[in-house]
Amino acid sequence: MTLTALYNRAVHAAQNYDGSEASYTKLMSSAIAFDEQSYGKSPEKVDDILATAITAFEDINSEENFLTLLERGGAKIYQHGAVFIRPDPQQAGIMPSEHESMNNPEIRHEPRLRQVVMALQDKGIYFDDLVIDMGRVNANQMRRYPYSIITIPRLNAQIAVADQYGEALFAAKPALPFMNWVLFEKPMAGQADTPFADVQKVAMSENWQDRLFAAIGITKGAAHTPKVLLPGYVKAHRKSEYPLTEEMVVEMAKMYRERHPKKQWPMQRSGPIDRDIIEAVTGDPHWQDETWGNIHSACAQKSRNLTRSLPQILKAHGCHYDLTEEMVVEMAKMTRERDPKRHWPAGDADAIDRDIIEAVTGDPYWQDETWTAIRGASQQKYRGLTRSLPQILKAHGCHHDLTEEMVVEMAKMARERDPDKKWPTARWGSIDRDIIEAVTGDPHWQDETWENIHSSGKKKYRGLTRSLAKILDAHCPERGKMSDTPAPEPSS
Repeated sequence: MTLTALYNRAVHAAQNYDGSEASYTKLMSSAIAFDEQSYGKSPEKVDDILATAITAFEDINSEENFLTLLERGGAKIYQHGAVFIRPDPQQAGIMPSEHESMNNPEIRHEPRLRQVVMALQDKGIYFDDLVIDMGRVNANQMRRYPYSIITIPRLNAQIAVADQYGEALFAAKPALPFMNWVLFEKPMAGQADTPFADVQKVAMSENWQDRLFAAIGITKGAAHTPKVLLPGYVKAHRKSEYPLTEEMVVEMAKMYRERHPKKQWPMQRSGPIDRDIIEAVTGDPHWQDETWGNIHSACAQKSRNLTRSLPQILKAHGCHYDLTEEMVVEMAKMTRERDPKRHWPAGDADAIDRDIIEAVTGDPYWQDETWTAIRGASQQKYRGLTRSLPQILKAHGCHHDLTEEMVVEMAKMARERDPDKKWPTARWGSIDRDIIEAVTGDPHWQDETWENIHSSGKKKYRGLTRSLAKILDAHCPERGKMSDTPAPEPSS
């Protein structure tokens, strides 16, 4: 190819440079080929070629619609009705007028999307490496210009940017499901136990580019990660017009439960979701109507960006009513303290007091509970319980089992109070409360009668294995019926 032809090809490449990696490669290869063919004797022409590219590019940059330039260079751009990055509730107000915006430095327009995109170009991230989701602002926001989310698949990173002076950048690596940005509030950046633990705030001050590049994983020089073809990426990640994330589902579930009369978590048959809940979570007043049945179906079909069932999503995010044995025991203790007969709960239908439920679970929206429901769950090995209610209570010392020594001690104290100093029999009736509490050390121990103790021993129940008379014969030789017979082993 002649030198003139090489020069013309390089000029043509410069004039058609559009910000994509292919056009950049074509420009540089053409300029280098011309420089080599001219043996480096025309450096001014090479400079003119590159200047042509820059000038043409800057001319396009100055056009009102910068998004047209991005799309021509291969970027994928989506317009959304959602508000990315929730406004600060303390700054909510009436949208300022154009005159107020021009005179308020906090609402001054600044082409930050363009600045970020051009800075990325210097690091080898081209237009056709970018997926950009454009948000909107609400009428009650002080922020006039919306945040957009720049996703860079080849870096698995994201940048949230608004074209407004004073608004910080936010960088995420790894990239989030882009709709999670509708749940993001600025103080959440870097917060553990949230989806935004890996989000970093980057102030647009001196050397902001260096801090931004570090946050998205470009530490030295240009990015050298393999290119990700956007058509395939978009096909996998932009399947639905109304994409959801697990965090959005969980947020709607929590708001639904707060309004439910029985504080239940939603299920497939829980019906429509209130419009204000949908709009609060999605940030989009034009979002489609939703039902829990539709969300359940989307989960089952692995559509709308959801990949596991609704119950799995809720359970994974702590949205469940699973119990631990310790929670059951704590509720049992508090219930027994209020029981006039001081009985441990045995799985009857009695409801557990709301204040007990809330005190133990720490959740004011926890569902109503009954001991029947807890007993049923424990028998079915459900709701996190793996053994029966009686087994749980007994294992944690929540029982009214007796020892022969306790029976003998109560018998001796009862005899001392008897005018005739007689030993108690099964027909004696109730045991005084102070005797029960002195022997058991438990002010909430149930009421006792000698008949119940005698019956328990005969039935080998409550830790006893023989009748009241035989227990006293064995331990109280002063009764005149000495017996060295040891207590039999409890039946299995």
